Amino acid sequence: MISIEKLAMSRLQGVKRYELKEVLQHYSPEQLFAMNKADLMHIFNNEDTVSQILNKKDFAFYERELRYLQHNNNRALYLFDEDYPYRLREIADPPICLFVDGPAELSPKRCVCIVGTRKASQMSKKEIIDLCDYLKYYDVSIISGLAIGADTQAHVSALNNNLPTIAVLGHGLNKIYPRENFNLAQTIKARGGALVSEFLTDTEPEAENFPMRNRIMAALSDIVVIAEAPECSGALITARLASDYNKEVVSMSGHCNDERFQGSNSLIAKNYANIYLSPTQIVDMMGWDFNPEKTKEKPEYVRAFDDYYPETSPFVSPAKERISIIDRLKNFINKL
Repeated sequence: MISIEKLAMSRLQGVKRYELKEVLQHYSPEQLFAMNKADLMHIFNNEDTVSQILNKKDFAFYERELRYLQHNNNRALYLFDEDYPYRLREIADPPICLFVDGPAELSPKRCVCIVGTRKASQMSKKEIIDLCDYLKYYDVSIISGLAIGADTQAHVSALNNNLPTIAVLGHGLNKIYPRENFNLAQTIKARGGALVSEFLTDTEPEAENFPMRNRIMAALSDIVVIAEAPECSGALITARLASDYNKEVVSMSGHCNDERFQGSNSLIAKNYANIYLSPTQIVDMMGWDFNPEKTKEKPEYVRAFDDYYPETSPFVSPAKERISIIDRLKNFINKL
């Protein structure tokens, strides 16, 4: 289990994350907390930072945090642990500690991040459904952010195709935001996925947390797909970070006057993303091989997803969408 020193080091103030990563490549947190002031000043050159280490600031709080993690069977991964996701470790400012609720492998063979607006159109949701339906033959894990709209559709479509899905959160593991996705979060864990966060328990879903969350989604992935994004969408942050991390980025496009796609179109125009053309484009870009064994699997739709969303929700589950089409067809036939 992760140590109190590692937890405390992950919340050390007065030092930039990339600088701390460099320090931890040479000294373990346990070694740093055992050093004297002169040695620590030589390393950090910051009185406040050194004082936090010498005084073992908030150690009682971190003890309670450890007990919570143990009680709830959550994993806590330290930056240089063997099972820390290698893709995330490669960026300049990775989380020192990462908290995981669920069994999913965080360094899967292939990983696709699908994100977009909370007000995703039915057209974009259909594109996500088709993409996940195609990717089920390629041993892919799906990453998204558990938000309403495109993120929800990405998780649901992954589940409906027996693909592991990972939800990266902008708050502590003991909270679910938005609340209406509570049942979806539980289903993700039960179906072999995971909830992932760098935030300690009881951390609220504050606005400033989500850009930090987005860098984790971008870093964990091999390729990022922007489903639909208006001009100020948080998905644009994920796309630009992914581009900075030398990840592949593709974006679905829309009409030039369609505000729902202004951000998506801008990514393409500024060469942050390639235009998304089809599901086959993704596997061709990545050079992924087809897995014939997957054709023997018969994915089942997640039970009672319609119960997760009120009629006023913009989300339409795949099951409900298909039923509504069948009902309209029956009504049309009856009128003949």
